[in-house]
Amino acid sequence: MPTEMINNVEMVYGQALLEMAEESGRLDEVADELSQIGELCVSDPDLMRLLGSQVLGSDERAGALDRIFNGRSSDLVYRFLLVVNRKDRLGSLPGIIRAFASLYARKKGIVEVDIHVAERLDSAKLESIAKGIGDAIGHEVVPHQHVEDYLIGGLKLRIGDQLIDGSVVTQLKLLHQKMVASGRDKAAAAIQEG
Repeated sequence: MPTEMINNVEMVYGQALLEMAEESGRLDEVADELSQIGELCVSDPDLMRLLGSQVLGSDERAGALDRIFNGRSSDLVYRFLLVVNRKDRLGSLPGIIRAFASLYARKKGIVEVDIHVAERLDSAKLESIAKGIGDAIGHEVVPHQHVEDYLIGGLKLRIGDQLIDGSVVTQLKLLHQKMVASGRDKAAAAIQEG
């Protein structure tokens, strides 16, 4: 799951569910269920509009949750969804799922890395880069590739909140800044000598 901004409320709910899943001994099962629910939310925008609707009351949304998830998901996940609904946070469900996934990955020693490239990498090259990053940081890496043609070449990596920018466009900007600074320094020195 690509990394996106997760707010504090989403993180609190994700942490609570992680702890409940761990206590029940069903962490991997809950992670799998939430992944499927997350995919459902992405593939069915109408469902997200329904669940996040402030026009519908909590009882109507609870009825929708019952029809959609009761008996199709674990009791723990179903009850969690009902609590999120009662707190009027169903609109934040995708963020809660991302928060849970992030916490789960951290617990399992998995690090998600956003790899920004100018041209799409084939799977072998992407896996090679992910393995190199994993070896360097000592964790299993799940790569998420983002193609941004303005980079010209090279790549940018986002690992958690750290950005490593080795793109050609950034290297050219740095070279330009150095050349301008050098020219400015030489001009200032010439003026002082003159």
